[in-house]
Amino acid sequence: MKLLLPIVLASTALAVMPARFDGCRYTTLRDGAYNNCDGNPCSAFNCFQACGRAGSKDNRNTFVMVGDYNGPILNSCSCKCNLR
Repeated sequence: MKLLLPIVLASTALAVMPARFDGCRYTTLRDGAYNNCDGNPCSAFNCFQACGRAGSKDNRNTFVMVGDYNGPILNSCSCKCNLR
């Protein structure tokens, strides 16, 4: 039992916060990009692939990812793409 507790604590500390992609916002951010989540779970998503509009002049620098923490009950991160 003494060996089990440190293993369980170490494995929960290394766990990555789950993230979900919550869509595209075609409005600009006033204060720039922010990330309120532990680590960088939103890095798995690509804003340009998800939100790039056909026939527009969008490029990979057009969008910026924003990460919002959903609170201790959900313990997840909500990832959204906004225009720069």
